[in-house]
Amino acid sequence: MIIKKHTNSGVNGFQFLDDKGEYFLVETTEQLAIEKYNAIKFREANLPPPSYQELRKKEYPSTDDMIVALWEWQVEGRMESKDLLQAKRETVKTKYPKT
Repeated sequence: MIIKKHTNSGVNGFQFLDDKGEYFLVETTEQLAIEKYNAIKFREANLPPPSYQELRKKEYPSTDDMIVALWEWQVEGRMESKDLLQAKRETVKTKYPKT
């Protein structure tokens, strides 16, 4: 990690460069900037686990898949896509139950 006193658009602060990117922190002292940087890195390393909604959203069928299944069911009278889609949704719901 590299720390430099820096002015960004007329604002004085401290620039931190590490392996994950660049941070510009507006603090009056280097010690305060380091404390804030450490707090940011702690929060980044200890993110809360994703909610069941976030986990489900990643695995649910896409909107396009749902539109196709709905079209085939309602317009063409074919149930296969709808049934496969619903089975996949139920699998995801079972894998990630409401908490």
